[in-house]
Amino acid sequence: RRRGIGEALVCESMARAQAAGAAHFLLEVRSGNEAALRLYGRCGLTVAGRRPRYYRDGEDALLLSASLPAEVGGASPMRRAGGRLSE
Repeated sequence: RRRGIGEALVCESMARAQAAGAAHFLLEVRSGNEAALRLYGRCGLTVAGRRPRYYRDGEDALLLSASLPAEVGGASPMRRAGGRLSE
């Protein structure tokens, strides 16, 4: 934790999805997982919905999403994780 690896992985996944032509990036996370919510927020994901009692223990899942801008001139405009991702 606190070394930026998770953030780099999420942001790289988003960049690869964008490069493959995806317009949106979606994921689910436990509503009580505050560390994950902060990480995903740094990567530009926002809460788009909720799945009540999604997990066996009754905890809700939050649906997170981010729009992925279209690539321009073959270069990805995504510059997340402090610029550590290359175009």
